[in-house]
Amino acid sequence: MKIGIDARVFRFSEYTGIPRYTLEVLKCWVRDYPEHEYYLLSAREICIPAGFGRNVHRIIYQRNRLRREKNVWWTAVDDVARKSWYFTELYGTIKALDLDVFWGCNFVLPLRKVPNVRYYVTVYDLAAFRKEGTAEEKNLRRLSALLPRSVSIADGIFSISDSTAKDIAEQFPGARDKIHTVYSGGFLDDMADLAYDTGQVRRELRIGAPFFLFLGTIEPRKNIPTIIKAFEKYLEKTKTDEYLVLAGGMGWKTESVTDALGASVYRERIICPGFVNEEEKKYLLDHTQAFVFPSLYEGFGIPILEAFAYATPVITSRVSSMPEVGGDAAFYIEDPLDADALAEQMIRVRASTRKEREERSRQMQCQVERFTWKACAERMMQVICGDMY
Repeated sequence: MKIGIDARVFRFSEYTGIPRYTLEVLKCWVRDYPEHEYYLLSAREICIPAGFGRNVHRIIYQRNRLRREKNVWWTAVDDVARKSWYFTELYGTIKALDLDVFWGCNFVLPLRKVPNVRYYVTVYDLAAFRKEGTAEEKNLRRLSALLPRSVSIADGIFSISDSTAKDIAEQFPGARDKIHTVYSGGFLDDMADLAYDTGQVRRELRIGAPFFLFLGTIEPRKNIPTIIKAFEKYLEKTKTDEYLVLAGGMGWKTESVTDALGASVYRERIICPGFVNEEEKKYLLDHTQAFVFPSLYEGFGIPILEAFAYATPVITSRVSSMPEVGGDAAFYIEDPLDADALAEQMIRVRASTRKEREERSRQMQCQVERFTWKACAERMMQVICGDMY
């Protein structure tokens, strides 16, 4: 079987979010289903790790001709054509390559379907439609224009949680029978063997005092001003000399975070190191008192599982998919915007007994083992093969 994949997500070498999801599924497919051929389709050069076998083909599209060289297909195209390629020229490429399946791994499908090719799309969340102010205007316009058409023409829709599947069915009732819940994986197996040298970790991360941690993109959905307010209330109640680390790259609409930091009387106890690499991430998760993640909405919540893998307590919101991922292992607040409740849970984590921590650790491991990339990729392939045959 020939499977085409929207490889535009691999434009950059940082594998986070959707690029990470797509890469992990591809790695499992190549390992567990080597009988298939996988075509990575893009109009720009892509960044993927070395080591994939001969059945993975990079197809870099350029107009009017296809030339193959060392498992890469090339053609000629200008910048204007690159931007419209997915919705115009890709049709011809899929047809020319005689694909059996096309996977739109980033919410949307091409506007036209090639006859006898089965199209699948992954919808990670509907935050743009369900939570006002959690999506950039350009993304909201893009999804509003393209998502209805994509779910309509798709032969199958992959949702990464039951919560998201429910949202899709409510938003697009006609697509209900095509939705397949395929839980995302969480912890990366290669992280277990990753070692860090404490001496190489940045000085501002080597905090002597206990600290709480947020790790993720700084954007409205992550509800960081509430974390700052809760931390202030926590310090006022406990009278301790602890820290808060807000680690992650800057996203969009960060003014509320900047304002909250500037207004905080505990600003000197809040560390903002920006983007952290995998070694630094592991160091922080190994040493923090708890991972604080009161997100307003998540399609799945991989960071919760990453924290669980290090037996790190997680405080999160009981909304959208978070209860599915956190199970009985997480500490919850009912209202993501309730800073008082978040502060109380921070105090609760700090006061946990050894027996309570051991029980939580056991529950965390159960959640990590439940959501694996192997199971995710296997279920997707079962759906695709079941539909094909």
